[in-house]
Amino acid sequence: NKNVYYREMAQARLVLSLPGLGKACHREFEAFGLGTPVIMPEFKNLFFVNLIPNYHYIAVDADAEDLAEAIRSKYDEVVGNKELLEFIRRNAMHYFDTYIRLDQNVL
Repeated sequence: NKNVYYREMAQARLVLSLPGLGKACHREFEAFGLGTPVIMPEFKNLFFVNLIPNYHYIAVDADAEDLAEAIRSKYDEVVGNKELLEFIRRNAMHYFDTYIRLDQNVL
């Protein structure tokens, strides 16, 4: 149920987003709009206005030999840092509101 999915995502401290069939996944943008910080491998896509690692999302070294361990280590490093998570949350929501929301996207 999508309402449960979004409610749980909105209540989470962090959202993990991994690339899907391409370099991006819709999950990071859903989390941006809900105000939940995202942890993910460094984003390689280029957009008109690019996402900035450790500004719009918590970046994990995508080239790490053990990606799962790199994610776990980064999670442990940031999960209790409320100031950092709030900084990321605000920047990601601003990005969403400025470039992704339907009315802004149409512009």
